Amino acid sequence: MIIESLIFFGLVITAIILAKKYIRQNLAVYGKDLNLLQQIQCGQLLATEKTFHSSKYNITAKVDYLYKYHRNEVVLLEYKSRLKGIHKGDIQQLKASAVAVKETHDNLRFGLVYNQSGEFLKVDLKSSDRLISDISKEIEWARLIKSGEKPNCSRPANQCSRCGFKDNCELYN
Repeated sequence: MIIESLIFFGLVITAIILAKKYIRQNLAVYGKDLNLLQQIQCGQLLATEKTFHSSKYNITAKVDYLYKYHRNEVVLLEYKSRLKGIHKGDIQQLKASAVAVKETHDNLRFGLVYNQSGEFLKVDLKSSDRLISDISKEIEWARLIKSGEKPNCSRPANQCSRCGFKDNCELYN
């Protein structure tokens, strides 16, 4: 019984270590450590509530904040007024904004989505082609809704209520 418990404990510890390694490699930073956020906000503010457009990908986005940071890198900040949680849609919005921004600021390397409580997620934004690949389905849906067509969508209704295109969507209304 003791040996089985030790083996189980070892497996749990290994799983935690692997999960942390995955998060570190794929998401870089997730947490409430305001040090990175504060460092970025001490940099030069380049834009706030400014609209950017990518003619290559035909994407227009209004960014919350764009800062010049360490070694002249540009960092995109996406602020959420909610107290808790960072959602998949927040990350997708950051990625779409990054594609639009990269056309004029090719030194954009990462962005942060953060909320009122200081919880944040750092997202790698280096490759526009990769970003487009990540959000291609959402771009297609947004374009269909904007043109008045119905997307082939199987999202739960609670996601539709938070969608920026819900006012133009016949599926939602």
